[in-house]
Amino acid sequence: MFGRSAKLPTIENLHLVNAKTHTSSSWVTYLNHYLPLLHKEIHINIQKSQAQQQKYYNRNRKTKESFLEGDMVLKIKMKDQWKFSEPKFSGPWKVVRITNEEKTAFLLEDASPESRKRKHKAKKTTTANIRDIYKL
Repeated sequence: MFGRSAKLPTIENLHLVNAKTHTSSSWVTYLNHYLPLLHKEIHINIQKSQAQQQKYYNRNRKTKESFLEGDMVLKIKMKDQWKFSEPKFSGPWKVVRITNEEKTAFLLEDASPESRKRKHKAKKTTTANIRDIYKL
């Protein structure tokens, strides 16, 4: 009705027993012989299908970047701060600390030349997730 039709196992090699001529023991023997064959073929079809789906899913995925303390990064500005005449990145920023176990959240310190010229020692810091930063 909707979507593609399912790939069913081939039934050409199945020898159907006439329902009127079988006994319960012959039917059990038949099922014990042919059901594992069907299950194996179904399992192979499912594996092929999942491999194809995984290939399509992973086709345009970015590889996960890893950032270490001391790396220089650019941070994406929030969308409401984007202006046509200005870049959408701020920085450079220096990764000061990784703030979670999955290594996806970071504490960043301003590493721009203007911050180095400031007379007071306090440096500007911010936090960022891995999706919001890019390596220099």
